[in-house]
Amino acid sequence: MEFEVLENETVRLELSLHYKDQYYFNVYDKQNNRVGECNLYLTNDKDVYYLGNIGYEIFSQYQGHHYSRECSKLLIDLASKIGVSNLTITANPDNLPSRKIINSLGAKFIEVVKVPKKCV
Repeated sequence: MEFEVLENETVRLELSLHYKDQYYFNVYDKQNNRVGECNLYLTNDKDVYYLGNIGYEIFSQYQGHHYSRECSKLLIDLASKIGVSNLTITANPDNLPSRKIINSLGAKFIEVVKVPKKCV
């Protein structure tokens, strides 16, 4: 698969699992430290509206280096190459760092919604 490794000047994503339209990556910094994980869901599942197409977790000791934003950029590019142009990116309204990342990507705020318990 041509998407096994995605990288830019800041991070390298290595595909750890691909199942149908779901891509899971380990995230590495330029010193080859595993700094977190991210994923891209391209399913038509209605839960994506609540959970988002892009997810990321950067381990606490590596936060603050913009790795989540850089992962998101790479995942947006991957989605585009696959032919997906509209993505949903979600965040808890209280999660200011994630909201800043979403804003820095040029995303358009749509609304705040109550997430069903089955999606939490």
